[in-house]
Amino acid sequence: MTKKDTYLIGMALFAVLLVLGLWYWDLASDTPATSNQEQTIQVTIRTSEEVLSDQPIESATESTLLEIMQQHYDLVVTEEGFIEAIEGVEQNSSEGLYWIYDVNEEQGLKGVKDFVPEDGDHIVWELTAH
Repeated sequence: MTKKDTYLIGMALFAVLLVLGLWYWDLASDTPATSNQEQTIQVTIRTSEEVLSDQPIESATESTLLEIMQQHYDLVVTEEGFIEAIEGVEQNSSEGLYWIYDVNEEQGLKGVKDFVPEDGDHIVWELTAH
């Protein structure tokens, strides 16, 4: 094999590796990393007498409301995923007071273990008669 053949094989191999590397880099940059993306939601927790919390919270885009609440607040949660107490304030079934949440001023239609908030959502938890 001559020097020229070795040089041509080396250049061809370099070109192939360069094309593969650029192709891989393009694929990697187009793939959204949703599990690493963060979002901000506003969470307000209140009873009829007081506001317990009103703060923006950073969370992963795929986190459920239950996961977010468990990361930031002291909760009592049933095995079924119902929240019975937030920050030591318990619901009272004999008085018909339950923790209910709204999303952007509309009642939440999913359970907290299934609902995934979106960036900018305002979640309001209220201990209310229901």
